[in-house]
Amino acid sequence: GPPRDGGIDLTIELVDANQVVARLPLSHVAPLQPALHVTWTKWAYWERTRNKSAVEPVLQTYEMPLRDFVDANPDFTPSQLREIRFRFDRMPSRVLLLDQVGFASPPDPVAPNVPLDAL
Repeated sequence: GPPRDGGIDLTIELVDANQVVARLPLSHVAPLQPALHVTWTKWAYWERTRNKSAVEPVLQTYEMPLRDFVDANPDFTPSQLREIRFRFDRMPSRVLLLDQVGFASPPDPVAPNVPLDAL
C-alpha cells in the first residue's frame, strides 16, 4: 500500500515476454526524499518577486536488482524483459523527476558475468 507517512513512492513493474509482471515499490530500495524548501535571500520581497520556486529538487540514484523482482514473482524471467512500467499509484499527486533509467552490470565480484536467466 501507500507510504504510511504520506511520503513519496511509486511502483516499478517489469514485464517479460510471457506477460508475467513482477512489481516492487521504489521504496523497497530506500525511501524517496522530498524536495527541499529553500530561501534564496534574506529579503522577503526579493524571494516573492524574483525566485520562481521555493523548492530545490533532491536528485537520487536507486538501483533495484533484478533478483528482487524474481523474489517478488518467481515466474518472472529477467532475460525476457520486454517492458518497464512506472505506476504512480502509491502517493497523492506530486512532482517527481525521472532521468537516466538503465541497466548496470551486477556489482557482485564473485559472479560479475552471471546471465540474467540465472538470477
